[in-house]
Amino acid sequence: MYTARISPSDPRAFASLRAVLHDPRHAGTDLYLHLEPGLYTEPHCLEITTRVMVVPVAGPGSVEIAVQGDDSVFAVAGERASLELYGVHVRGAAGHPGVRTAPGTRFRAIDTVFSSGSLKIHGDGTEIVNCRFEDGGLHWLGGAGGVLRDTHFHNAFLAFKDAVGPTVASVEFSNLVMGAFAVVRSTVTVTDCAMTNGGVDADFSLGITQGSDVRVSGLSISGGGSGGVMVTGEGTRAVLTDLRVSDWGEERYGIAVGTGAEAHLSSGRISDATSTAMAVKGTATADGLSFENVRTTNVLVERGHLRGRRLRFRGMGQSAILAFDSRVELSDVAFEDAHPDSYLPPAESDLYGRGVNVRGGRLEADGLRGTDLAGPVALVTGSEAALTSVTSERTRGAVLAEEGSTVTVRGLEATGDHGAAVRARTGATVEVVDARVSDVSAVALAAHEASLSLTSVEVSGAKGVGVLADEGGTVTLEDVVIRDGRHAGVGAADGTSRVEAVRCRIAGNARAGVRAHPHAVVETRDVTFRDNGGGDREDVPGPKG
Repeated sequence: MYTARISPSDPRAFASLRAVLHDPRHAGTDLYLHLEPGLYTEPHCLEITTRVMVVPVAGPGSVEIAVQGDDSVFAVAGERASLELYGVHVRGAAGHPGVRTAPGTRFRAIDTVFSSGSLKIHGDGTEIVNCRFEDGGLHWLGGAGGVLRDTHFHNAFLAFKDAVGPTVASVEFSNLVMGAFAVVRSTVTVTDCAMTNGGVDADFSLGITQGSDVRVSGLSISGGGSGGVMVTGEGTRAVLTDLRVSDWGEERYGIAVGTGAEAHLSSGRISDATSTAMAVKGTATADGLSFENVRTTNVLVERGHLRGRRLRFRGMGQSAILAFDSRVELSDVAFEDAHPDSYLPPAESDLYGRGVNVRGGRLEADGLRGTDLAGPVALVTGSEAALTSVTSERTRGAVLAEEGSTVTVRGLEATGDHGAAVRARTGATVEVVDARVSDVSAVALAAHEASLSLTSVEVSGAKGVGVLADEGGTVTLEDVVIRDGRHAGVGAADGTSRVEAVRCRIAGNARAGVRAHPHAVVETRDVTFRDNGGGDREDVPGPKG
């Protein structure tokens, strides 16, 4: 390797990099170029065909290399070609790569700044460490392996395409540009990536597409007009761990999983925005995430599949989870403290401050907890649902089923709700087994033009009717206790409603044990009535019970 000293002022040294590279005495020779401080503006692109090392004598920040006109600063090509930059500033031309390398070459940059034009690097063995990109970016095209770490992108992008196995660690993005971090048909591992202060209106800050397989640990995205993470394309897979996304753009998504794509998300916080936190059209698995202060629907699933475990939702404005024609599987999920804006008049409040809302799909849930919600914990519309271990406290009800839904609830605790703990309406069929419902400020359990079956249920302290059939609804009670309510124990509000009670105890209610329309069908077997203010039964031809 030949060592050459380059200086813009010392006549004993080479005056430019080009002078060394074009010296016939060094043709085909590996070069170690020592640059004295200064600005080196080359007339044309510097072509690298051997191993070339560029090192400033005075250390990082003392040397700037540029090119006149519209061209690249360095072009690396050839079987032996390798370019290594240590502590220099490469200023490219807008619209042209500051450095471009051909397949099979090597590129290394340490402590280097790249500004204006972008780099186009083929990734075989590429190493970029402690560098800075400004007003341009890095295209990492193809190749196997390679390392990018401790690097900052300011108003600049990072894009991998057809790359296999590069690793990225400790990178930062500021003043995000459109598509700041893109991965296309690549396999990439990322550790510790922070993205902040974007001002552009783009679909994503991190985009993973077209069959890529990406693992990201420690991702933070905050501020700006863009969306957060987008995972899309048939066969695309992303694993995101320790995720922080906040304050993304209006009408964008914090996280989007497209049709055919799969995302696994764990241990993270998604917060503080006015548009949807997570949209799923493919398959998403979320474990250990918290969603906070998202003032609209938090998770939107459309013809997709969501698996959620150990999720926490706080301060949601509309539904925590809203699913259309989708499959939703939940375990250990809590909905808490709906946003104040979600508290609307009763006629509208079913639409806001809800836990999970499934329309036209299937919901399977074990361990749902709702506290201080303006809407119900679970709203099931035209769907099937199997729910176990549901807890509701000061919500608008634990379960609302409608439009032909079929729902089973096994294990329910509801306290202090301001709507019926379970309400079936418009053709729904609901079965409740093993439930405790207390201190509801309205009707405790109800069927409106629907069917409700209750087994091993205790209702106490309701301000409204304990169990109500209305508008042709049917209620079946078996081994049910209804006690200490401020109204009737059981109500059949119109002549087309039906109540059947077996082995029940109705006691201590302020009004009748059963308060029914005279034409309603009420059948009781082995039912104990005791200490009800209006007697065992009262016929009510007028207002509903």
